[in-house]
Amino acid sequence: MRKWILVLVVVLSVAGSVGLGQQSQINATRTLPDDVEPGDTVSVTVRITFGEDGQGVSLLENFPNGFEFVGVTQAADATVFTDRDEADIIFFWGLSTFDASTTIEVRYQLRASNNEGNFEFSGQLLVAEPATESDIAGDQTLVVGQGGPGNGGSQNHAPVAAFSASSDRVSVGTAIGFTDQSSDPDGNNDLAQWRWEFGDGTLSEQRSPQHAYVAAGEFTVRLTVTDQAGATAATTQRITVTEGSPEQSATEAIASLFEDDPAGADNPDLLIGDREILKAVELWVRGEPVPGTAGETIGDALILEFIKLWITGEAI
Repeated sequence: MRKWILVLVVVLSVAGSVGLGQQSQINATRTLPDDVEPGDTVSVTVRITFGEDGQGVSLLENFPNGFEFVGVTQAADATVFTDRDEADIIFFWGLSTFDASTTIEVRYQLRASNNEGNFEFSGQLLVAEPATESDIAGDQTLVVGQGGPGNGGSQNHAPVAAFSASSDRVSVGTAIGFTDQSSDPDGNNDLAQWRWEFGDGTLSEQRSPQHAYVAAGEFTVRLTVTDQAGATAATTQRITVTEGSPEQSATEAIASLFEDDPAGADNPDLLIGDREILKAVELWVRGEPVPGTAGETIGDALILEFIKLWITGEAI
């Protein structure tokens, strides 16, 4: 999680913000179920309330060891990162501005530990303007077992549809892996059917299929899940398909931000240095387009991926 705080510090420094730690009327509150049984699906809600205008908001949530991340069911237009090894979830709104009296809500699901006991959650809310850092308030402890209600019962509950894609931006002909992350309050064995609509007229009924697009464009992928009792739920994600490799195009574009140092001139492998990364981040923070090589704009997901690689010292 610390590396993402460093990303925010980089963004704040470029934007000209001041240090963290001031008092703010912007607060985050977590809501947990009263109690659950071992192995149950746990729905967590975090609500952010703005008592004043706020800009550049990040929510860093850490769940207990022994819990398994299932998926995000409501992200409120945030960019979401997960680090399963460190049990972290990060919701990042970039430099979006929220007016006073605004409330935004995020929800995610976990698989509870197989052991009974009391489990502690922790998290932080970071705001660029006014520059503040505060702990998430509200529920901090989840009781697993010890008389919790558990799954099942006589009343059927609708499933929760969720899935992940191996990439949200690919070139024509490149296969994308779609992984079902749906759950059911009555137990995941209650899920019976999966229907995938890839937005190009093709369908699949596999639980976790792969799909390659034959034409460039923007496509909406829709997953509908059905349980044994016939209750359904659906969710969607957008996929961008380009004629060429998006990563290579973005790399060439950022490496060429300085006319006196074009991509490939002194850097045949198109590795991006500090100067190019900081220039790209500066444009992105200011809300200006980061141009691609074909007149397109490099999106937030790729910019954030480049920042992550740069901070971790990996080659770009």
